[in-house]
Amino acid sequence: TRLQLPIYALAARAAVGEPRAPVRAAYWFVSDRGKYEQRGYALTPEIEERFDTVLRTMLDGIEAGVFCAHPDPPRSYVHFVSCRYCDPDGLGTRDRWAEWERKKHAPELAGYLALVEPEAVSGHD
Repeated sequence: TRLQLPIYALAARAAVGEPRAPVRAAYWFVSDRGKYEQRGYALTPEIEERFDTVLRTMLDGIEAGVFCAHPDPPRSYVHFVSCRYCDPDGLGTRDRWAEWERKKHAPELAGYLALVEPEAVSGHD
């Protein structure tokens, strides 16, 4: 998740032909109540490094044929389903979450797990 702003920032750099040009990427939220809010950040070397790590982990998983369901933790009330594949009937993620907990330490998921639950990799899970 959250790859959109780094992609936009890198695309802006590519468009101007300056690989190190300073760039800021942001979302602009517009409401019918006249509220306009921006949220974003400058593209730093640290953000670029994290983006590269995430993208490489995703590509490595795809190349290896690893497509795991990683649902949100179960909650008592959900008014929004963030992953239709994890919660296709909208009744919750309890069963999918139990499957994730059982499978997440599989060697094939090590890179992904390090991104999404670093505490699980360090043994504090």
